[in-house]
Amino acid sequence: MSQPTPNEVEVRRSARRRRTVSAYRDGERIVVLIPARFTRSEERRWVDEMVERVTSRELRERSRGPRRSDAALARRCRELSARYPRRTGHTDQRPLGRHHANPVGLLHAERRHDPGVDPPA
Repeated sequence: MSQPTPNEVEVRRSARRRRTVSAYRDGERIVVLIPARFTRSEERRWVDEMVERVTSRELRERSRGPRRSDAALARRCRELSARYPRRTGHTDQRPLGRHHANPVGLLHAERRHDPGVDPPA
């Protein structure tokens, strides 16, 4: 991926931002967030650095290939569950979905699906 041209970079200065610099892609441009107190030379240095970081991150992500699908993650979860069984006495160890890691959300999800249980107060 080539470096974007200068008109594709937007610099946003913030009086509230004190030390941190961040950048992200917004459509076709890269937005760089910097503290308002930065000098023009600091701004140029940080903009160059952050544009390089964003573009290299995008290149790295593109070279990794597509993200895993839900089906692939569920398959991997089943493989790991079979390899490392829990020792809590539960016999049914199938993954319940992508949200099974949140115990409170799981409790509410179970209650929503069980018509015999009253919803939480």
